[in-house]
Amino acid sequence: MMTSTCGRCGEAVDDGVQCNSCQKYFHFACGAISEQGYRKLGDRKSQWKCNTCKASTKSSAKTTNAPMSPLPQELATNIQTIMKDVNELKVSLKRVSSQIIKLEDKVKTVDQLKGEVTLLKSRVEVLEEESKAKDQWLRANNVEIKGVPQISNENLFGVIKNIGTKIMYPVEKANINFVTRIPSKDKTSNTKAILVSFINKYAKEDFVAAARQKRLSPADIGLSGSHRIYINDHLTSSNKQLLSKAKTLARENGFQFVWVKHAKIFVRKDSTSPFFTVAKEKDLLKISANSNFTEKDNLN
Repeated sequence: MMTSTCGRCGEAVDDGVQCNSCQKYFHFACGAISEQGYRKLGDRKSQWKCNTCKASTKSSAKTTNAPMSPLPQELATNIQTIMKDVNELKVSLKRVSSQIIKLEDKVKTVDQLKGEVTLLKSRVEVLEEESKAKDQWLRANNVEIKGVPQISNENLFGVIKNIGTKIMYPVEKANINFVTRIPSKDKTSNTKAILVSFINKYAKEDFVAAARQKRLSPADIGLSGSHRIYINDHLTSSNKQLLSKAKTLARENGFQFVWVKHAKIFVRKDSTSPFFTVAKEKDLLKISANSNFTEKDNLN
């Protein structure tokens, strides 16, 4: 061992102990350890520390293990408030999540109902068209005559017979089921139309076809008046409205021909164009669009 100065007394140390921490040398007595005790340390000599370093190590350990000082009261209160708010938010989020799930279920139900409603609407439309077609079919034997003046004690069969004679299609009582006056929706006329029901559709069709070959007026059948008498198929109210709309659109779009045959409405752009039927509202778009149509739309 080299001669060093004692870390406690400051005198020279020829033989002593060395502190593993501060690396200073001490006389055995200054280091508070006997020479015999130091020799017995064996390999542990390298871990020996002087009293000063031992005291410093204990003080550091106490400082490290010392409990943290309590938080200020205001900060602790704020943390408690925040934690409470967080818990309430968790509860609210859980409630909202549950409501969203219920809402999604309702949306799925509504979507299903929308699909069912669409199918039902389509079915209703089909049934309405079938009902209208059946209503018109029940009128297949009927003729509606407008423009015949009303007189007291009139003989309607006699009027029909005179018309038949004038159009060269004789009508006998045996050919008719009934004949009567019916109210008219035409607000400009107080004269009721005449409804004639023939015994079959073919007799009715022949009567209407013959009437369209000649322009009739009341004077032609022995009554007063020079206005025209109109003889047509007995259309349902819905078909009459459809015919009125078709005529209006035809005028607006330059169509020259609109007519009724076998209780069906036909439209034609001009004499060189194919004709097509107007059986329902959406068929009116054919007129508005001014489209071209083929002969496959002709009457069957």
